[in-house]
Amino acid sequence: MELSEKYTVKKIKELELLYPGPYFIYRVDNYPNKHGVHIGCTRDPKTRFKAHSRKSSSLPIILFETIDLLQAAEKEREIKGDKGRYRDSRSYRLY
Repeated sequence: MELSEKYTVKKIKELELLYPGPYFIYRVDNYPNKHGVHIGCTRDPKTRFKAHSRKSSSLPIILFETIDLLQAAEKEREIKGDKGRYRDSRSYRLY
């Protein structure tokens, strides 16, 4: 379910206040999953990248940065779709 379908604009703005940006969309190659790559979104690249370094020999690459939560969610899904990756059906999680 898309973030925009799950939450109203008002709720998204409230979430932005609780979880302020910037938001970073990133890619990790040589990832041990069926796609061989991980695409994600984080507010804390240093911590997230440290966690991914235990799973992949590749350094994460930041693909996109924004201060808008809805734009971050949509861009992450767009990039996953463009790369032929699954469209995540789970609830959107903020890290």
